[in-house]
Amino acid sequence: MKLVGVEPVPSEVQARYLSEGWWSDSPLRAGVEAQAERGPDRVAVSDATSRWTYGRLSDAVGRAVSCLRRRVRPDAAVLVIAPLVAPAVVAYHAIVRTGALAVMLDRRCGRADVEHALAAAPIGLVVTTPALAERLDLAGLNVDVVDFDTLVTWPDVSSDWTEPDPAAPAAVVFTSGTTSRPKAVVHSLHTLRAGARNMADALRLTEDDVAFLSTPLATITGLVQIHLTLDRGAGLVLADRFDPADALDQLREHAVTVIGGAPVIMEELFKKALSQDLTELPLRAISLGGAPIPRSMLELGMTRYGITPVRVYGSSEVPVATTTLPGDEGEARVLDDGACPPGTEVRILDEDTGEILVRGPMRFLGYGDAEDNRDSFTAGGWYRTGDLGRFEDGRLTITGRLKELVSRKGLKISLTEIDEIARDLPHAEEVAAFGVPDPETGERLALAVYTRDRESISFESVVDRLLDAGLAKWKLPEQVVVWDRPFPRTATGKIQRRLIASDAGPHRTLLAPRLRVPVPSTLSELMSPAWLSSALADRFPGVRISAVAPGPVISRISTNARFRIECDDGVPDGLSPHLCGKGYFTQEGRPTRQAGVPEVSFYRELAAATGVRTLRSVYADIDPRTLHGVVITEDVVARGGRFLDPTSEYAPDLAAESLGQLAKLHAATWNEPALAGAPWLAPRLRANLVHRGLPEIRGNHDSDIGAGIPDEVRDAERLFAAYGALVEQVQDVSPWTVIHGDPHVGNTYLDGDGRPALLDWQLVQRGPWYLDVGYHIASVLTVEERRRNEKDLVRHYLDELRAAGIDAPTWDEAWRDLPRGILHGLYLWSITLLVDPAVTSALLHRLGTAAADHDAYAAVGA
Repeated sequence: MKLVGVEPVPSEVQARYLSEGWWSDSPLRAGVEAQAERGPDRVAVSDATSRWTYGRLSDAVGRAVSCLRRRVRPDAAVLVIAPLVAPAVVAYHAIVRTGALAVMLDRRCGRADVEHALAAAPIGLVVTTPALAERLDLAGLNVDVVDFDTLVTWPDVSSDWTEPDPAAPAAVVFTSGTTSRPKAVVHSLHTLRAGARNMADALRLTEDDVAFLSTPLATITGLVQIHLTLDRGAGLVLADRFDPADALDQLREHAVTVIGGAPVIMEELFKKALSQDLTELPLRAISLGGAPIPRSMLELGMTRYGITPVRVYGSSEVPVATTTLPGDEGEARVLDDGACPPGTEVRILDEDTGEILVRGPMRFLGYGDAEDNRDSFTAGGWYRTGDLGRFEDGRLTITGRLKELVSRKGLKISLTEIDEIARDLPHAEEVAAFGVPDPETGERLALAVYTRDRESISFESVVDRLLDAGLAKWKLPEQVVVWDRPFPRTATGKIQRRLIASDAGPHRTLLAPRLRVPVPSTLSELMSPAWLSSALADRFPGVRISAVAPGPVISRISTNARFRIECDDGVPDGLSPHLCGKGYFTQEGRPTRQAGVPEVSFYRELAAATGVRTLRSVYADIDPRTLHGVVITEDVVARGGRFLDPTSEYAPDLAAESLGQLAKLHAATWNEPALAGAPWLAPRLRANLVHRGLPEIRGNHDSDIGAGIPDEVRDAERLFAAYGALVEQVQDVSPWTVIHGDPHVGNTYLDGDGRPALLDWQLVQRGPWYLDVGYHIASVLTVEERRRNEKDLVRHYLDELRAAGIDAPTWDEAWRDLPRGILHGLYLWSITLLVDPAVTSALLHRLGTAAADHDAYAAVGA
C-alpha cells in the first residue's frame, strides 16, 4: 500500500528507534508460536463461548496462514469484519504473517463502511461471519469472502512462512469519526509493537497477567492489546458485547488483573461491583484513555479495591504517546496525562498552551488518503494531534481540541469548558456541548444531557445552574437536548459530538425563548403554514411552506389528519409533500393526551435507530407542560400504501415478513442497557387490569361480538385471572426487548411496494418477545392459515433473531412461551370498546381459537 503526502520521521531518528530497541527486532515467531512451545496448555484467549490455549491458537494461526496463502497475494489486503472473538484474533495473526495488509472493521459497521474500506486498500479477500456477510450484502461487492470457521479449521498447517518486513504496512484501522469521516490509519508491525511495549512498561505486564478487552478488535486499542498480551505469553479475555454484570463475572472467573480501554467501562464495572457490595476484585491495574476520567472513579478504584490507575494519552495515529510512569505514586498518577515513554517526543505548537505534536516509534505510517495527510504533519515527521495541551517539566496535560469551539457572533466558546462546568448538573449522567448552525448568530451553543430522570431537566434549570457556577451569560447554551440513553461513543470511549449533533432532532429539545416552536394544541394550528415552517425547519433548514391542503380526518380518541403542503421554493429533498399529523386535539382526546407520549418518543428516539419498517416521521415532540405528543409522518397512502384490518387478505408469506420486522425491532433492543431506564418504555401491562376488566370482557364475550370465541375460552373471570398472572410473570422478565405491544393486523399496513410495516406505537414498552410474536401470528392469519403455518413462522422469527446476532430462545422455549402472547392479544381485544364490532368480533374469533388450541390459560397457571 503506497502512502502519499506523508512527512516521514527522519532516517537518523528511525535508526535510533532500531538501535535503542524501541522498534523490536524480534520475529513474529517469538510471539504466539514461541509461547505455544513453552506452554502449549496455558490459556491464551477466552471469549464468551470458548477458551483457546497457546497450543490451539498457534495451530489455528498456522491453518489460517495456509488458507490465506491459497487465497491472496502477499501484497494484497484482507478485510476483517469481525465480532470480538478468538477466531478474529487468529485471522489478524495469520494475515500479518503472510505479509498481507489487515484492514479491520467491527461487526457494527454498515455497508458504507465496507465500501469505504474497499476504496481505501486493494482488498483481495474478506474474512467475516456468514450472518455479517448476508447483512452487509457482500455478495454484491464482487469480492471473495471466507468465514472464520473455514479459516481456523483449514486442513493444512503452514509453518514455513517468511517473516514479514516489520517496517511495511501491516494493519489499517479507521478513526472513530468523532468530528469527520473516518480516516484509514496505516500501521506497521514496528509501530504497533512499539505502542504495545509502551503499554506493557506502564502496566508492568508479565506473562502471569490476564487482560480484559471489550473494545473492538478493529481499533488501535484492540490491536495493541493483542500484541501487548499474546506477544508476551499473557492471557486475554474478550467481551464482544459489554454488559457490566457479565463483565464482572468474567473478571472474577478468569482472574483478570489488568484492563485497558474507555473510562466508561470501569465506571460501569465499579457501579456493578458496588451494587453487589464487593470489596475485592482481582484487578491490580487499569489503563484508561480516550476520554476524561472522573476523579471519583479513580479514587474508588484506588481506595476500595487497591487498583493502580495508569493514565494513557494517545490516538489511533500515535497509540500510547504518554503514560503514567511506573514510578509515579499517589496524586502524580491522576493529576495529568503522564510523561513520554522512551523514544517518544512531545512538542507544543506556537505557545505554552497550544496544539500537541507527537513523534515516536509508535507513530503511524500515514493515512491511506493523500488528502488526509496534507495538513497532518510538520517538518521532521511530527504528527499534529489536533489536541490542545500544556507540556511542563516533561508532563502532558490535555486541555481540549482545536476543533472543539463554537463561534457565536464571532465570540469563541470552548466546548471543553462547557463540558467541565455542566458535568455537575443535577441528575446529569453525561454532558456534551456542540455547535448548531444558526441564521442569526452564525452558530449557537447546544448542550446534550443524558439523564435517567428526563422530567427533572428544564431549560431554565440548566441555565440557572450554569450561571451559578460562574459561566458568562454569552457562553450559555441556547439549546438543551435531553437524552434518556448514554451518548454514542467511539470504541475507545470518546463521546462522539458529531453523532450527537446530527441526532439532536429526535430527542427532547429545550430551546431558548427566541428559538421555541410550541407543540400545537389544535389541528388548525398544526396545519398552518407558519407553524409547519417553524416545526420542520430544524430537520429541513430553510423550508417555507406557503399553502396547506387538508385531506381526510379520522378522529376517535386521537386524531389523524392527512394533508398536502406546498413550498415557496419547492418541497425540500427528503420531505414528502403528502403528510399526516397525529395528536389528541378533540374534546374527547385531550384528557388522555399523555397516552401519545410513548408513540411520539418511539418515532423521536428509536424508529430510525432500530431500522424497523414503519411510518417515517418528520416531526415528533411532546409539550413538557401538558405531555401532549404530536407526530407528523409521511402519508403512506399517497405513496401507494394500504392500511389493513381483519377483512384484509394476509398470507403466510406476509406474516413471515412482518415477523422479520418484529425480529429487527427486538434484536436491535434486546436487553439493551441504554433503554433499561427509559421511563416511556416502562412496562404498562398492569394498566390494562386497572382501567378496564371484567365488565368489558363480559360485555364482549356475552354479546354477538364474542360469538366466535370457543366455549372453553369464553370465561371472563378466568381470562382476567390469567392476564393478572401473565402481568406478574413478565414484570421483571429477562431477556427483555422493546415490544410493539399491540401488533394486530389493524396496526400493520402495506407500503407502496407491498411490504408489511408496523404503525400505532401507543403500547410500545419493554417486555418479552413472545408478547408480540404470539399475538401477531394469531391475529394476522385466519384460523386455518395459522394452524397450518404457525410452527414455520415461529422458526422463521427465531432464525431472524439469530441472524442478527441474538442468542435466541430454543425451539422448545419458544413454543412453550408462544401462548402467553396469544393470551395478551385475547385480553386486549376482550376489553376493547369503541371499535367497529365486526373488527373486534373477527379478532376475538382468531385469538380465542388460538388460545384454545394452545391452552393459553394453563400456560400461565390459570
